[in-house]
Amino acid sequence: MPQSFRIAVISSDGDTAAVIAAVLSHPFNSVNPIFVAVGSPVSNRRLFQDGYSIGFQINEPIGLGWINPKWVDLWLAFDDGSATMAKAVIKERGPAPKNFYRTVFPEPVIRVTIAISHPPTYGNQTSGWISSINDKIGPLKITLLKAFYDSQ
Repeated sequence: MPQSFRIAVISSDGDTAAVIAAVLSHPFNSVNPIFVAVGSPVSNRRLFQDGYSIGFQINEPIGLGWINPKWVDLWLAFDDGSATMAKAVIKERGPAPKNFYRTVFPEPVIRVTIAISHPPTYGNQTSGWISSINDKIGPLKITLLKAFYDSQ
């Protein structure tokens, strides 16, 4: 059985964090890493409906103040400001867990450099935006799942 793997997806844009966390956790089965979106509330409520219609369960991001950094194995930061905030939270209220995942990911915060466009604000474009994120995040997802299944 793989070790528990708790991953925070953090972005200054709550819409982006919510969708990336949903894409990374899809398809959900009983043995998966746990992904949680961290950021501001979703501003485009249509994301929930459009995500559901194409098979993704999008959840509201959790505020940074509600996260215990001692619980998070890995932070995926999608912008510089979010990386800085995650590191500050770990420094103030951490440390991050020292477990199997520290050998795979030496630093608890990874600044992900995948280019993610800003979410559309109107119309039926959100489904396409979600699908484009799914395509871009694929290699990262494979890396995370490999680490998870290697942790046995």
